[in-house]
Amino acid sequence: MVLGGEHWYFGDEPYVDRNGYKRYPILECYLDYTYVKLVRENKIKRGTLDGVECFAFNTGLVDETYDPIIALCLRNDHANSEIFPWKLRFFAVMGKEKEGKTLMRCIDGLPERADYFSKDPTSIYLDPHLDICRSDVHILIDNCRRLPVDFIRKHIDASQTTIDGITLEEAYSNPNRLEYESYFEALKQVMNEPSKLRRMKDDFNAAQELAVKKAQWNYKTAVPTYFPTLDRMSLLLPLALVDETKVDVALVLSKEKAGYQGQTILTMNQAYIDSRLITRPDSDWLTTENKDSSSAEDDEEGEFLDEDLE
Repeated sequence: MVLGGEHWYFGDEPYVDRNGYKRYPILECYLDYTYVKLVRENKIKRGTLDGVECFAFNTGLVDETYDPIIALCLRNDHANSEIFPWKLRFFAVMGKEKEGKTLMRCIDGLPERADYFSKDPTSIYLDPHLDICRSDVHILIDNCRRLPVDFIRKHIDASQTTIDGITLEEAYSNPNRLEYESYFEALKQVMNEPSKLRRMKDDFNAAQELAVKKAQWNYKTAVPTYFPTLDRMSLLLPLALVDETKVDVALVLSKEKAGYQGQTILTMNQAYIDSRLITRPDSDWLTTENKDSSSAEDDEEGEFLDEDLE
């Protein structure tokens, strides 16, 4: 079964990890965090299959006739059960084919899907009546590894971008590699120089203002997303930091009592993965067509959802 018939990876084809397995990072994160949300909402169905403990949950995806796809997991009886107490048995539609009939026997009723909107139905669009505060430029500095190389080149002298023998291009070829941690910490210090801060702030403010105008003109521009640990909704706005015709990063906006506040930035891949928790993005700026460095094998996919918003 092809889950939802979607393109669950970035670029032309899924990448292969060091063990030779094809990886589908969008689907992996989607299922992980959908399960977390369902546990919070007490929507996991439990039962037994041939005497083995099992549970099932609604993936939120549908088959070709729009029937919900359910995941069934069994208690793991292998040697690694302490680390992985459960194993995926299959995906199925209730009552359809062999697996669907098995679901009917082992769980009581159709599991409910996750609910993201009942707390605040207005969270899926940018409210034009609320103020939007200008974001702190340090959002860029703190997350400099997510910025496009051309933005760094524009604001940082070439002589300052090679640090301890590591070039700008090397560090940004895979920004999550551990050996580049010291590079980005040093780069933050360079970016914090007052003259550079002022120039970056001007570009940041201009990009945010343009993104807000686009969202006010077309509500689909602001894409809703859910952050599991904080159990809250936010919006993603496209920021064109270098060229107005090309989106570089996504700005995460949270809705507070006083209005909207920018919290962090995400790469395009990170933004797509986060937004896909809600639904398949219906936006012209957020797609799976492009593959950035955040989708590399040893990236921290799924780790960037909440730590910036605390």
